Amino acid sequence: MRRAVSKRNLVEYAVVDHRKDMLERHVADPQWAYTVIFGNLVAGAKLMEKALTTVADMPVRLGVYGSNEGSTIVYHMMSSLLQSHHSDLNQAGQGIDHLVKELCDELEAKLSEGKIPHS
Repeated sequence: MRRAVSKRNLVEYAVVDHRKDMLERHVADPQWAYTVIFGNLVAGAKLMEKALTTVADMPVRLGVYGSNEGSTIVYHMMSSLLQSHHSDLNQAGQGIDHLVKELCDELEAKLSEGKIPHS
């Protein structure tokens, strides 16, 4: 995932290694799981211009976990998240959703999409 993000000139903000952190705190045999946080500064600035509240849902966050059968990516649909901030942002969110699907296809990882209910 990190290579796929990097080759698209996106900014990697963080990779959280949950298993490592849990083992350091003596949790017995935790499952491996990561959170990958990345984004595009120019796109993020445009989103914030439209609705400053989008800062709560940026940058993109993916949960990654798996087994010997393969990896699963857990992702909250940005189209749903951004539309909750401003209806004009749905299309931008769809573009991000498409990018995440491309990343998963490239990595042959299963994508588990979650939609956030609108308030």
